[in-house]
Amino acid sequence: MTQTLDISRENERFIDEIVTSGRFRSRREAVDEALVLLRNEIQQNGSNRADAVSAQDWCERFEAWAAGHRRVIQEADDSRDSIYAGQGE
Repeated sequence: MTQTLDISRENERFIDEIVTSGRFRSRREAVDEALVLLRNEIQQNGSNRADAVSAQDWCERFEAWAAGHRRVIQEADDSRDSIYAGQGE
């Protein structure tokens, strides 16, 4: 049984290009590899778009996190020399 995917023309062209380049032997191999990578990314991150945090939620969580840290009254020295001090340069 042959299955077809409803994908954009841009993605169709991309698949054709990478198969033509010799990176993959077939369109199926290219799509299978892409799906493996996507599956691994979703499993490692523990989320997908359906349960992703909204921008508002993220901002609220970040602000709560920041509020839990002490304030720095003086300006922080973020010069290259300060950041890499003692790193053997």
